[in-house]
Amino acid sequence: MSDTLQKNCTAQMNDTLIHRSFVLEIGNKVVLHLLEKRKVEYARILAERVASHDLSKFTKNEFYGMAKFADDVAALKDPNVTKVASDEKMVYIRKHYEVNDHHPEFYKDITEMEEAAMMELAIDWYARSKQYGTDVLECLEIRQANRFHFPQPFYAMLQKTLQLLIYLDQ
Repeated sequence: MSDTLQKNCTAQMNDTLIHRSFVLEIGNKVVLHLLEKRKVEYARILAERVASHDLSKFTKNEFYGMAKFADDVAALKDPNVTKVASDEKMVYIRKHYEVNDHHPEFYKDITEMEEAAMMELAIDWYARSKQYGTDVLECLEIRQANRFHFPQPFYAMLQKTLQLLIYLDQ
């Protein structure tokens, strides 16, 4: 293994593990909140989703594919990743989207996204914003305007969910 590939694999592994730790941290707060609200089954489902969040990033193809671009942190910070990432990197990002139903790109019709998947999406975006010091609500607005154009009810629910995460994380 070349020194560059070794360095990139280390960076990719580190980024993924750090991201998952943020997902687990905020996900745990949400699960406890749901339990306080006596929503036990929803809490159980969400705990399972959070515990298995982004495990595809450890599969051989996805890990080594994304490792090639591990030094491109700017793309991960950018809410318009699909516009700033190289075509080659987008191949691996799209593969990730295709197997993870918490990503809007997984769906032909976003209104088919289940509530638990939407909560995982919110936790994912919030965790990434904490990891990189970005404003998650600003990122939501940019993604809405430039990428997703979610139907208003879905957008409002996602915005409200992100506000809940900010509150729970105080």
